[in-house]
Amino acid sequence: MSTPVPPALRETANDRLKRRFAGVWWNSVTAAVVLHFLLFAFFPRMTAADMGRGSDPTDVIVLPPPIPIPPPPAKLARPMAPVPTPGAPENLTLPLLPREERTLPPLPPPNIIDERRTAERWIPHTVKPRLQNTEEIRRALSRLYPSTLRAAGVDGQTVVWFYIDENGRVVRTEVKEPSEYAAFDDAALKVADLMRFAPAQNRDRPVAVWVALSIRFTARTP
Repeated sequence: MSTPVPPALRETANDRLKRRFAGVWWNSVTAAVVLHFLLFAFFPRMTAADMGRGSDPTDVIVLPPPIPIPPPPAKLARPMAPVPTPGAPENLTLPLLPREERTLPPLPPPNIIDERRTAERWIPHTVKPRLQNTEEIRRALSRLYPSTLRAAGVDGQTVVWFYIDENGRVVRTEVKEPSEYAAFDDAALKVADLMRFAPAQNRDRPVAVWVALSIRFTARTP
């Protein structure tokens, strides 16, 4: 029966590696040298190919003939002074017609602006009323334009209060800001009575509201 070896005297794997390290190292170095020698001895030789390129003859570029620059334009001559025609009258101003013979009718007296302020009428709504008969109102503005003011080329604007019910019907109108002439205010109220609206809405429910709209009369076509 063999005697057991004490643990302190047993050879470990680390001891065996140390004992064989020198032989393993020299064998590895020798194999690396032989491998490099064989690699350099038997590796195919590489040569650089000729990458030169022949040059083509340069083409001759023919330039177009120069464009002649025209001379500057001749200086404009000063206009001649007007020469009166012999025998022409010296005074060519047309005489004015007498006031009573003019065709322009007299203008109506201007408005006396009322200083009283109309109380603001606010009813909650989320959608404003919308005018539905725009073309009809344009024709009414032309038809109801005061003739004397149109002939004189006078423009006017009147701001009108509208009370519009839940069905979009104009229930009441009154002047909020009068124009300079009372004839424009009367015509604006007549035009206001012809307007038809889509009713205002508070969220998804139609409501009756007061709104102020400007009605303008323009004599000149832009």
